[in-house]
Amino acid sequence: MVLTRMGSEGASRMPPIGSNVIDTAGPQLIADWITNELPTWQTYEDWQNTQFTDPSAPEAALEADPDGDERTNAFEFLTRTLPKDNQSAWDLTSEVIEGNYHIGYPTVFGRASIIEVSIDAVTWTPWQDPENQLVYPAIPATAFRQIPTAGINRQFVRLRFLSR
Repeated sequence: MVLTRMGSEGASRMPPIGSNVIDTAGPQLIADWITNELPTWQTYEDWQNTQFTDPSAPEAALEADPDGDERTNAFEFLTRTLPKDNQSAWDLTSEVIEGNYHIGYPTVFGRASIIEVSIDAVTWTPWQDPENQLVYPAIPATAFRQIPTAGINRQFVRLRFLSR
């Protein structure tokens, strides 16, 4: 219904904007999402059923780490890595260059990530940068970010993943 209304004219158009020009890219984006991404979407329980013979076993628990790679099943689910294969890993690179903190990390299809900062590792806030947006990538890529450290005595940085 939404897809049909996006491509229509007149009062039923969605969103109702004052233009007679049809946006062909918008409906195509939605059609691609319906066709390509939506059929592969999984809840954690769906993922558990595909990754473990017995989803109620202790090794299938959210905080378990069956492959011993120091990444919980929750993290493996969010990063789309294999929970029973310690060679299947998601990693981030970081280094300080000329006083700035540089990080690089692989984005994950269908998972948003946001950089958060804290001065006490308890209270976290989004890093204030125009590029630090919640975006659900359609294709995996490598993201690179530079965080200025000038004037900051102590700061913790983390990358938080979100699933739809």
